Amino acid sequence: MNTYTCNPALANCTVPPSAEAMVKDFLAAGWTDGTAGWNGFTHTGAGFFPQRLDWLFLRGGASTPGQAASTNGSDHEAIFTTLTLP
Repeated sequence: MNTYTCNPALANCTVPPSAEAMVKDFLAAGWTDGTAGWNGFTHTGAGFFPQRLDWLFLRGGASTPGQAASTNGSDHEAIFTTLTLP
């Protein structure tokens, strides 16, 4: 899911922006942040303003804090987590 801009160099980006209504809806419906605790960036912001725009949500399992991986063909890095099923 993409959200508003968050620059890890300027702010704590370990939680989704509270201004994002979709985030509130997901959390209220019992979803958890699949990248909780990760303060990296997923978009280079034209090479000079790295941003955290992407988030994973899950329900019914546990996950590691998450990471980003370089990809070709997109302006966003791929984000992933290790999921442990109940």
